[in-house]
Amino acid sequence: MRLDALTPIFAQAAVGDFSQDIVIPDNDDKFTELYVGIQVMLDVIRDQTREMQLFNQELSDQIALQTEALHKQNRLLETTLKSIGDAIVVVDINAKPVIMNPAAEKLLGPTLLLGTRDEHSPYGVFHSDMVIPYDDNARPVMRAIHGEATDGIEMFIKNQAMPLGVFVTASGQPLLDEAGKVFGGVVVYRDISVHKQLEAELREYTQELEDKVNQRTAELEQYLLVLHKQEVQEKAVLESIGDGVIAIDQERNILFVNQAAEQMLEKRSVDMIGKPFLTEVPAYNEKGELISDRDRPFELAINEGKVVNGKYFYMRKNGIRFPVAVTVSPIILAEKFIGLVNSFRDITREIQIDQAKNELVSLASHQLRTPPTGIKWYTGMLLAEEVGPVTKEQRSYLEEILYNNQRMIDVVNAMLDVSRIELGTLTIEAKPTNVPALIEGLLKELALQIELKRLVIEKKYAEDEPPALAQGNDFIHINAFETSRQFFTVLTLSLDICCSKGINLSQERQDWVISKAL
Repeated sequence: MRLDALTPIFAQAAVGDFSQDIVIPDNDDKFTELYVGIQVMLDVIRDQTREMQLFNQELSDQIALQTEALHKQNRLLETTLKSIGDAIVVVDINAKPVIMNPAAEKLLGPTLLLGTRDEHSPYGVFHSDMVIPYDDNARPVMRAIHGEATDGIEMFIKNQAMPLGVFVTASGQPLLDEAGKVFGGVVVYRDISVHKQLEAELREYTQELEDKVNQRTAELEQYLLVLHKQEVQEKAVLESIGDGVIAIDQERNILFVNQAAEQMLEKRSVDMIGKPFLTEVPAYNEKGELISDRDRPFELAINEGKVVNGKYFYMRKNGIRFPVAVTVSPIILAEKFIGLVNSFRDITREIQIDQAKNELVSLASHQLRTPPTGIKWYTGMLLAEEVGPVTKEQRSYLEEILYNNQRMIDVVNAMLDVSRIELGTLTIEAKPTNVPALIEGLLKELALQIELKRLVIEKKYAEDEPPALAQGNDFIHINAFETSRQFFTVLTLSLDICCSKGINLSQERQDWVISKAL
């Protein structure tokens, strides 16, 4: 039969072999057309098979490439997970761990991931109080597989590898497929033990610092209270004293004015504070001329750095000038000038008293000159024997009376000279004076006191010393005889020494002796 030739071809095709062609008969009949159709079908199948083989080869190559890439990604992920310090856990929908990096295995292990903790075991997952165990359903793993995301939940974990325990924060995310269905979860645990320790140390340090600040604040408040009391007391003192006081800063501006200064200047302190001192309180001399700034005690105290005194005239608000005694004291802090204190007092009354005293001295001196003049005149008459002869002894007494009377006249003249000096009317009339004779006269006058005090007089001058020019009415008063027994027993008189300060006297006692002599 003519179809029997197709049997082996169909048998090979049944096992996937389409390589054998059909022999087309020469006869042009229906069987020939069938043969041709089957051959065409075989050709198509062979072409499709070749294309399928090519596709399969390409697909196999792609699968191989993707598999290799997936292996590389897995190795990269595995390496990355191992190198990450945070503990990472990936679980399936049943909370079974799929991926755990080494940090997670060390932190959780197979027993602490979920629900296997023995209630009597010291190990487990606790709240941040380190006491209360964490409920399994509240832990980030369970919440993640139930579709809930968590972030930064603090937990405390203890296990055999870490018996002291560590503080961690856990953050979980659910894993969703393309349809949005949860098929697992991933949780990241971060060790915050160092952070918690630093927080504890910071709290302790903060508390310690706060305690110190509170203590220091209390001390400062107490110190400020003391300063305030001192300020009130000092202000009360400054306000109560009779002298005017003006405090000045380093910029020469007024800082403080007490009540006495306000009253004397007839100005309010609020109108003066903050303004330049030199313009607010000008100074004048006796002639009413304005004193320049550089000649004021204010500037002298700054330049010399010491207390400066002076007498000037200040002006009241009404334009009337009045005399003042001024004391300017610089304020030095750490060798740096920071201001001045200008104190002054009205000396109008003192000047008036001095003038009255001078007038009284002048008047009294003129009145005292009358009796000695009469005594001198009558004594001269007796010595001239105008009223009769005198004996030698009487003459000696009369000469002594005349000498001491002249001394009294010299004393009165000296008082008049002092008055003239203070009034500025003294005329210098120097004349030759026999100083040794003057000293001898004094020694003779004080002979009784010298004897009573048992003093030894050392004379270190020649009796023929040449005369010295001196004011005609000058007179010498030696106070040393009144103080000598208290400090020394030997008094040395020498013309080349201005005055004797005594032997072995302290500076304080020397000044006292000299002041008494003057």
